[in-house]
Amino acid sequence: MKNMFHLLSLLIAATAVLLVGCDNGSDGGGSGYTGALVTADNLSRGGTALHYHVAECDGSDGNTIQVGSSGANQSWTFPDYNWIFSVTMNCIDPDSTLYRSDFPDADRAWMEEDYPHYYYEQISEDGCFELGAAGPYGTDVYPEAKLKFPLPLKMGTEWTEFEREVYWRTGNDSSYYQDSIVYAADAWGTLITPYDTCTCIRVFGHKWHLNYISSGEVYYSEDVRYLWYNEHGDPVIEAYSNDDDTDPDFHAGIFAMHIPEAVVANRSLPPYKPDLSLDEHGSHGWFGSR
Repeated sequence: MKNMFHLLSLLIAATAVLLVGCDNGSDGGGSGYTGALVTADNLSRGGTALHYHVAECDGSDGNTIQVGSSGANQSWTFPDYNWIFSVTMNCIDPDSTLYRSDFPDADRAWMEEDYPHYYYEQISEDGCFELGAAGPYGTDVYPEAKLKFPLPLKMGTEWTEFEREVYWRTGNDSSYYQDSIVYAADAWGTLITPYDTCTCIRVFGHKWHLNYISSGEVYYSEDVRYLWYNEHGDPVIEAYSNDDDTDPDFHAGIFAMHIPEAVVANRSLPPYKPDLSLDEHGSHGWFGSR
């Protein structure tokens, strides 16, 4: 199974964190494109709350991820799973946060409800950009704005992320990692869950991860993932393969589904809370995209 300590960062990556940007990537939609797309005018602003339930799928009967097909005008149907915890991301006005002065260009901020960190974004006609993060454990203003995804986002759009980061761990150990993720919006169509039916763009990603620990360990892994974005640029479904499973048609891994607030209120799933003793703080040393 994928390391559950990193699950929160995966979900935040889909809503609030990803990619440095100087280039919008390629656009395979063409000027006559008629499929689903996300534009700057459609993106969620302050007041949006995204509730997710998260499951570990092992590929057995009734506990399988079915990612479906790529292409135009697809239909994907997902059932309820045996959810193990919940995550809530709140989109808020950056003026209402304590760290506004560190991010003067931010147009919106995301806050993870049970883990009081804020993630700041800037929105332009060319893309949705991440500016940095702040909270009681430190403030990290990125040296360059990082691209979450190009805008307009539509089928055929491609982009690549590169990122390096250093974490100082308990006991003065340091952990350096380097990630490379290739993304492609490979499909659009109708997404059906037990709680919603909506038009979505599906984005496929392939990640290469290299992690050096100062004590001498080196870890390498790959995974693939799919994210279904609605017209507001919010992920409705997120599916991540297990580490070292790079089959685009994977059936086991981490699965997250957007759940309406009324349903969340009637369930008693525990919130996900990472062990903050593992990683005290970190800084972005270099990152880029193309």
